[in-house]
Amino acid sequence: MLSIPKRRKLVGGLEAHYYTTAETFEEDVLAEAISPFAAIEGVESPVVVLPDVSHKADRISPTGMTLATRGSIVPAAVPAANGSGVRMACLDLDETDLNQDRIARFLQVLSARIPIYGEDSPSLIRGRLRESDLHGIYRGGVPFLMERLGLEESIERIESGGRFPVEIESSEEFRRFVPDYFLEQGLHNFGILESGNHFIELQIVDEILNVDLARAAGLETGRAIVMIHDGSPASLVGQYFHPCRYAKARESERFEADKRAYHERFRGSSTGDSNPSEAGPDSRFFAPSSPYYSIEEGTPAHRRFMALMGMACNFGLANRAYLQHIVEDTLRTLFGRPEIRCRTLTDTLHDCVKRVEIDQQSFMVHRHGASEARPASTYGTDHPFSQTGQMLAIPGAPGRPSFLAAAVDTDPTWHSSNHGAGRKVDRGIARARFEEAASIAAVRESGAALLRGGLASFSGEHPEAYKEGAEVLGLAEEADILRGVARLRPVAIYKG
Repeated sequence: MLSIPKRRKLVGGLEAHYYTTAETFEEDVLAEAISPFAAIEGVESPVVVLPDVSHKADRISPTGMTLATRGSIVPAAVPAANGSGVRMACLDLDETDLNQDRIARFLQVLSARIPIYGEDSPSLIRGRLRESDLHGIYRGGVPFLMERLGLEESIERIESGGRFPVEIESSEEFRRFVPDYFLEQGLHNFGILESGNHFIELQIVDEILNVDLARAAGLETGRAIVMIHDGSPASLVGQYFHPCRYAKARESERFEADKRAYHERFRGSSTGDSNPSEAGPDSRFFAPSSPYYSIEEGTPAHRRFMALMGMACNFGLANRAYLQHIVEDTLRTLFGRPEIRCRTLTDTLHDCVKRVEIDQQSFMVHRHGASEARPASTYGTDHPFSQTGQMLAIPGAPGRPSFLAAAVDTDPTWHSSNHGAGRKVDRGIARARFEEAASIAAVRESGAALLRGGLASFSGEHPEAYKEGAEVLGLAEEADILRGVARLRPVAIYKG
């Protein structure tokens, strides 16, 4: 039996709780990355390190870290971009429906309908949303999208009902609170799939791990599933509050100018952080300041951060819902069966800050590469998760099994769990270690059809760069955080 969580003392008497084994991380490296957060005023004990933890060289906080505060927020405890997450839906299809020809055609049509974000596909001409529709998505999330398009959706199975609160009402205030770069990204990048490790997968329920939970989810062996891992390219919320410069060299100067102009808007106003006599906006947000600081709750900077955070999360949730709609429509056309439906099982974010109530106490929970995982006791009796706990998708390495799981006892982890298998090799190192052709072949050897929508190197996604999903889920089950529901085998991968 594993002795988890492991406890390690940090500065100021705080503890870090490691829900993992010594083989999955270099503890000294992680402790060095985590310790500065424990010194920030307002951070509660413990800082939680989840089973899929990894420390990426270009991130301030480790992926797979969760911390909670009272009375403040810590921008650097989440990545610069927010709204990323994983959605899973059950299809009215089974394994016998998905022959090789249909899978190949599905991927071809999907690639024509869903472009890839960024410089990977420079020749693609993306449509532009109306600003009023972007306003609606930023404020209304999935419910707005469903009403706008006349679609149906299982809102109750989506985190926060598919909508984060954004306390901005008028179009004038919306335009003032949204930075120019943030606005531009949102207008041009709805309905796209991000590059990197983002994907749309068709999967088959390969094994039922818990009969009762699977029955509650309406799953049986052989059922077809779609899993969507995508983010919010419209966001970059944290980048406006991280003092580190924007990482993309071509955009860095332009972004930094927009960032300074954005904060200048509020200097000396009734909604500003500074007074008119100051020389410029808050220096904490700009290099060379330290990223290890907090923003006090109730301040104008706090309101701005949380408003942008809510918008990014709403965009990400709505974008995944829209991508699912395209998948559903594609399958209906491909099979000539208009009755085919994608029944949403779950959609959880894994990079955000949100208010969480635990034991009648209120905390601001910061998740970086960590999914919300609420126990059954936190739901009303008529909610679909009231008997199972929140269900969430656990993606595996490309070409390897993924899992559907359900939350069990997550009070000790701030209602959080691992968001996937997690990396064991950083993307940059993986690209240098693995050859491109070998990386693609390793995925296709699993039997899954792979279509790369983007032009970026695939070697960073070699299956060996990731941990084993079954082992990571096993750690979460050992700690009583999660209970496995079903194992899923990939059959078609559309890769960003």
